Amino acid sequence: MRNTPARRKILAVITNSDHILSYPEIKALIGEICSRVTIYRVLERLEQEGAIYKVAGVDGTFRFGSQSPKDNRNSYIHFSCNACRSVTKLNEDSVTINGPLMHQIHFSYLSITGLCPECRESQKI
Repeated sequence: MRNTPARRKILAVITNSDHILSYPEIKALIGEICSRVTIYRVLERLEQEGAIYKVAGVDGTFRFGSQSPKDNRNSYIHFSCNACRSVTKLNEDSVTINGPLMHQIHFSYLSITGLCPECRESQKI
């Protein structure tokens, strides 16, 4: 894939984020450097290359996270906040999931839901 300005910017935004990002978040962070279609195409190609991964949040929104070339993990654990809807990749070790006999698992995703520290603190009475 060509290393276009849009590709570099999108990959940098995802890589430098402390949480996995939805399309609207990515769009807001990269500005007007390319069209909506280009963003989706770049995201699809980055996922195919293994530079990023895509997961669906509990709200059904796809989010994108970076996958380091040194990170050969094929499973991730995320925390989804029920209040602010943020999704954070946890730095826990990967989870091993054994699928049914004769099935080959390529990727697994564990989502834990609850309240993030900020929302939990704001709800204290």
